[in-house]
Amino acid sequence: CTACPAGRACPEQDGSGIYDCAPGTFALAGQVQCTPCPPGFQCPDVTNPASMALCPKGTYSTGSKASCDDCAKGSYNPLNGSTTANACVACGKGYYSNFTAAVSKTTCSPCPADTYCPLASNDLPTACPAGLSTFGRLARTSADDCTMPPPPPPPPN
Repeated sequence: CTACPAGRACPEQDGSGIYDCAPGTFALAGQVQCTPCPPGFQCPDVTNPASMALCPKGTYSTGSKASCDDCAKGSYNPLNGSTTANACVACGKGYYSNFTAAVSKTTCSPCPADTYCPLASNDLPTACPAGLSTFGRLARTSADDCTMPPPPPPPPN
């Protein structure tokens, strides 16, 4: 009788029903089932639980992952071992970030003049409509912040 190989599960004693462990799980030799990778970790090797690693800053894992998921553009995560996408903090309205897996709020930039950022997690600023401007104001949050220039002052009498 031979032991079930690492990376495979052998649920039946007669050797039937053997299956490969899915990515994000692992099994040592002789296991009857594959073990899911815990939340906050990545498990890149189905044969070696020692390869399990804590998710780094800028990422998260809900569990059963071969690699951690990156925080989306427009957000950042300063913590290791995060277990949910909610750990990714939105830059906030008026700010944007086009970096994935960002680790710090310093990656969030104020939307430049003549643009606006209406969402909590903006990956790019939105340009003001043609002919409208924010007149040098940064971190605008709405198209309503884009306006026509004021009329010129009346000529002196």
